[in-house]
Amino acid sequence: LGYVLERQSINGEWMTRAAKIGMPALTAFDSWKQLWTLSWVMNHAMFVLVSFSIAPNPYPTVASVFNTVSISHILGSMTLMWISAYVWKSAHDTLDGEFGFFYSDFFLPSKSKSACYKGVFRYVNNPECALGYLGYYGIAILLQSWSVIALAFVAQAAHAAFVVRVETP
Repeated sequence: LGYVLERQSINGEWMTRAAKIGMPALTAFDSWKQLWTLSWVMNHAMFVLVSFSIAPNPYPTVASVFNTVSISHILGSMTLMWISAYVWKSAHDTLDGEFGFFYSDFFLPSKSKSACYKGVFRYVNNPECALGYLGYYGIAILLQSWSVIALAFVAQAAHAAFVVRVETP
C-alpha cells in the first residue's frame, strides 16, 4: 500500500492506469478504498489470530478468570481496546469521513490544504499511529504474553514507519 501511495504521489500512477481503462476518478478511488479496507481488516485479523497462536495459555480456566488479577487484566485490556476503537472512529470522523481517512488527497483534488485540529487531533498528531494500536496491547495484556506485546510493538512501529514514509513530502 505504501508503494501504491508513493507512486500515486510522484506520478499519479493509480489514477493514470484507471484512466487508461476508462475508469472514472471516483470509481478508481473507490477501488483504492476497497484495497485499503481489505488490507486493514486482514492486518487486524491476522494480529488476533497470531496472538492467540503464540500466547502461552490463551484459554484460562474458569476458576482463574474470577480472581482479582484476571478481572483487572480483563478490564484494563477492554479499556485499551475501547480507546483504540474510539481513536480510529474519531480519526475517521474528523478527516471528513472516507475521503480523508483513505488518503484521498493523493487521488482526488483536495478541498483544503490546512491541517485539521479537531476531535482526537487536538491532543496528538497521527492519533491512529500513537494511540490506535492500544487495542493490540490490550490483547497482549488479556493473553498475558510478552511475545504478543513484542508483536504489538512491531506492528505499531511498522505503521509508524508507513506514516513517516508516506506522509512526509
